[in-house]
Amino acid sequence: AGSPHVPAQVGALRHTAGGRPTELGVVSEFLPDAREGWRLAVDDAVAALRTPADDPAIRPFVELLGALGAAVADVHATLATALPSAPATPADVTAWAAAVHDQADAVFAAPGPSLPMDAAHVHAAIDRAAAAVATPGQRTRTHGDLHLGQVIDSTRGWQLLDFEGEPTRPLDDRRAPTSPARDLAGMVRSFDYAAAAALHRAGATLDDPMPPVLLAWRDAARDRFLRGYADRAPDPVDPALLTLFELEKAIYEVAYERANRPDWLTIPIGGIQRVLDAGGHGEVAGRDGLAARLLLLRAEPLVEPAEAPAEAEEDEEADEDEPEPESPKRPPVDPGAVTSAGDLVASARKLAKAGNGKEAELFYRRALTY
Repeated sequence: AGSPHVPAQVGALRHTAGGRPTELGVVSEFLPDAREGWRLAVDDAVAALRTPADDPAIRPFVELLGALGAAVADVHATLATALPSAPATPADVTAWAAAVHDQADAVFAAPGPSLPMDAAHVHAAIDRAAAAVATPGQRTRTHGDLHLGQVIDSTRGWQLLDFEGEPTRPLDDRRAPTSPARDLAGMVRSFDYAAAAALHRAGATLDDPMPPVLLAWRDAARDRFLRGYADRAPDPVDPALLTLFELEKAIYEVAYERANRPDWLTIPIGGIQRVLDAGGHGEVAGRDGLAARLLLLRAEPLVEPAEAPAEAEEDEEADEDEPEPESPKRPPVDPGAVTSAGDLVASARKLAKAGNGKEAELFYRRALTY
């Protein structure tokens, strides 16, 4: 369609059967100075953990995300002009929600470790998000599988690659017009993965609590990308519709991770839980919910952090002068006293699981220098 945000296609291998052509492969223009979005994101998140800034929005990569949002909006506009598109209707929203329900049913019924959430709560969140959609927007062709691994930055600005859609979906589904919010959901879910990959690079496991600096980085990345899109797109994206597709994407990720990378299951589970914590509709940026604690998906039952009993809050209100109880014993908080990366990471994990996220960051930061 001639978008300046897509490398020019210079050739294709096409197979035609029954009068219907299918592209088996394409050859696109080579951009020698390109930098992959995923690598940029993870490197920036690691740098945020190593040298945190007062404002995560001023990170070099995060500052680029407004331009990425604008590029995605431009590509959506080009697709809407070049290919069939039409206003979406409430019936479309109902159909999209029904598909997410079906996907959730399949995930909860699949063999494997039980999921640490109630299926009824997930279905209720899907219904709430769909019911809250006020402006369904457009139905048009989209990228179909947008995430940080599908974009590159270059001297020509952000470029989008690989428009074949999600590999597990039938071709007819990938070619069907849908909501552009699906692409946005794929990208914001990718920021979750980049933050987790940065923590993993520091030596943590994926069920360790996410340090506050990485939660702030993730939310700043999400906000900057969505703001860049909203500033350029001709039609606003309904926040509830975005939430519906975030649920869809996270449920898809649960199925994928359970089948291929069980250790990564905590990432999509945390994304779903944030939506549940937010009430199942509307904007969820900035809420860490159980993602900050990252649920443990082992063979044993789910272990969640203990919540303070309600009567404790009442006692605090009744006597504000009552001294606070002593904090439980914690590991040493001087990272300079620990002499190996493994010990630093072990101390960081203990601190994080005890709720001392800021102190845990000091140990992760030190571990990155080994």
